Amino acid sequence: MFNVITTVYLNNPLLQNASQEYIAATLLHEIAHGILTYEKIDGSSAQHNEMFKKYRTEVAAGLKEMFPGIKDYADVLAYEGLDGTIWGSALKTVFPTSWNAMVVIMEAYRNGSKGTKCSK
Repeated sequence: MFNVITTVYLNNPLLQNASQEYIAATLLHEIAHGILTYEKIDGSSAQHNEMFKKYRTEVAAGLKEMFPGIKDYADVLAYEGLDGTIWGSALKTVFPTSWNAMVVIMEAYRNGSKGTKCSK
């Protein structure tokens, strides 16, 4: 049981047009930061590397549960923010075409042209 209070800050300008799926992925990502801080893993780089190893699949599973129609795009959104990790960098280097396709999908969810629109 966690007994920690943490504050999550979201980048409102970045998320103002984002889909519900992208916002949910962002929240799950930030919650993972909270867990890693609780586990005494400090620093953005170290946390992102741990997140890639430990929580990326859980973020994708959570997105699939919340948005059953998202399918493989949940896995793509779970990579958001992890491109600077050792594994994200390797993925970009070894599979640049796949990585670029993922970036296009992430951007479409970020700008709201893909996914579920938020009601304003």
